[in-house]
Amino acid sequence: VFSDALVVPLVVAGRLLGALVFANTGGPRVHDDTDVDTAEELGRRVALMIETERLATRERRLHEVTAALAAAGTVDDAARVLAAGVVEATGAAAGSVTLAGPEGPH
Repeated sequence: VFSDALVVPLVVAGRLLGALVFANTGGPRVHDDTDVDTAEELGRRVALMIETERLATRERRLHEVTAALAAAGTVDDAARVLAAGVVEATGAAAGSVTLAGPEGPH
C-alpha cells in the first residue's frame, strides 16, 4: 500500500503520452518544490525519449515501405505494399488504395 505519490504528466508538444508516478510506502511524505521540479524535469525527459523512439520507429517503417514499393513489380503489388505499409506505420485497423484509370476507379 502506498502512503503517498507524486504524479507528473508525460507531455510532448502539448500531447499527453502518459504519467510518471513516484510512490512512497514508508509513510506520508510532503514533497517540496525541489521534489516537484525534479519529477517534472524527469517527466519531460522521459516523454522526449518516448517520442524520439516513436519517431525513429515510424521512420524505419517508412523506409521499409519505400524499399518494398521500389521492389514491387506491378501497380497492384505496389498498392498492396502501400496499403499494408500505411496500416502498419500508422497503427490503423485497416487501409485501402483505390486506383483511378481511364475507365474510372477499380
